[in-house]
Amino acid sequence: DIILHKYGKDKFTDKQIVMMSRCFIILVVVCTYLLSLSEPRKVFELGVWCFSGFSSLFPLIVASLYWRRLTKAGAYAAVLAAALSWLYLFRDSGYAANPNYTFLNVMPVATMVFLSTVSMIVVSLVTKAPSAETLKKFFPESGSD
Repeated sequence: DIILHKYGKDKFTDKQIVMMSRCFIILVVVCTYLLSLSEPRKVFELGVWCFSGFSSLFPLIVASLYWRRLTKAGAYAAVLAAALSWLYLFRDSGYAANPNYTFLNVMPVATMVFLSTVSMIVVSLVTKAPSAETLKKFFPESGSD
């Protein structure tokens, strides 16, 4: 995508585009493999931490689909809480050096999900609700098709 964006899709054939994509994937795999050799932490443990960070955004995804009271500020608060809690807990774990790390006797992902959810709900409830026009745009009445 970077090369196509810079030079334009018209400069390359479909075969060249597929080959560039495959070479990029191979490059990423080789770099990841080399990093895993020099890094004392296991790649799997780092993957668990990355997945935990993404998982902490799950309440926001559900709320954006079903909760009419969610506000833009509430969504930002959820993302900020997830990111900051991830950074704090990741640092507190020794940057994944401790594979059995818990925070308050629970897995870090539970703490991140909790903080993300609470911040989203609280900020959404204390800020101005979405307008009727916005709600109609994203939550059409059933049977109006």
